[in-house]
Amino acid sequence: MPKLPEFIQPLLLYFMNIYEKFFYSYYDDHKDFLLRFYQGPLKMTAENYHNLVMQKTALQNSDFDRIEKKIKLKFPQEYKNFFFTAYSYDRHFQLPGLTLAAAWYDNPFEELNNFLFEQAFSKKMLKQKLIPIGFYNDNFYVCLDLRNTPNKYDVAITYFDLDNAVWKKKPILEENVYPSFAKFIEYYTNCIITRSY
Repeated sequence: MPKLPEFIQPLLLYFMNIYEKFFYSYYDDHKDFLLRFYQGPLKMTAENYHNLVMQKTALQNSDFDRIEKKIKLKFPQEYKNFFFTAYSYDRHFQLPGLTLAAAWYDNPFEELNNFLFEQAFSKKMLKQKLIPIGFYNDNFYVCLDLRNTPNKYDVAITYFDLDNAVWKKKPILEENVYPSFAKFIEYYTNCIITRSY
């Protein structure tokens, strides 16, 4: 996709779903960096960049089955839809202050598996019906909150406070930080577009 005139981009974003908007905005913002420093197997050029980074992943719902069986929890469909939308071309999908598990091109579930199985408090979060999918401001795990939720299609986002967990205080915030995963992504899409984090 060639570089679009400035006035067309808002129109293009209007027709995208929330996850396509998020990835498009993110990759548009990171274009110069990725074209200069990307070291993976794909050949990124200015001409093929947007088509390449906005390819839908080859993943399906069934690819989550093994993980869901292991953690004994079901991922909400909205998170899966996000995961399927586009690949991450760095293992750590980063925004200012936020690391988010996305489908890494080289090994789609590696970053998500790290949050689910490799963190000191992974088991504790999962036992509380919290699925860690990110890390915020070096202290808070971003979690899909499956506790007492009537809507299995999308769920609220809460934080698990690492400092409180270490000091054996209550680690889970009393109120949800975002009412849904979709609203969480909408918020960060706006942050990317406006560059206000």
